[in-house]
Amino acid sequence: MLHDLQDVQHPFLRRLLGFNCHSLLAVLLTETGQMAMGVRRLLRGLLPTHVHLTPSNLLCMETVGQFCKDVEDLVLSM
Repeated sequence: MLHDLQDVQHPFLRRLLGFNCHSLLAVLLTETGQMAMGVRRLLRGLLPTHVHLTPSNLLCMETVGQFCKDVEDLVLSM
């Protein structure tokens, strides 16, 4: 199922930005500020249940910063 989602996301983003079909995925995701779907799903699985991952915080820098803060808070609360 993840592969099916990626098969839709990558061409859509390439079309949106006007990139060709052979453009690097890293550049594509960097330009849009999105996180790779596999990484995003991994984070969602690893995050504690009280940490909510919403569409507004799925941008790479926001998610990494918030994830670090949430993990730190979780460790300090133990």
